[in-house]
Amino acid sequence: MTGSFGGQATVAMFVVPTPDPKKQAIFQHPENVPIQPFFKGSGGTDYVCGECGLTLLQRMNGAQVSNIVFQCPRCEKYNATRT
Repeated sequence: MTGSFGGQATVAMFVVPTPDPKKQAIFQHPENVPIQPFFKGSGGTDYVCGECGLTLLQRMNGAQVSNIVFQCPRCEKYNATRT
């Protein structure tokens, strides 16, 4: 699913099974820290959790985040970009 808000594209990441940490980098949000995007860049796309819609990556370029898995701090699902 993609969309646009104020010129910024929004892309839903796809939910993946629990990854093997020996094969892929996995980013997890630290406990007891306010929830915020893992990365904020200067690109034109926001990437949101494919399950709950929380923004995980803000103003990014898809090529910057390939082959990385992000665990959503809200719903705890694992997400990856489609690139």
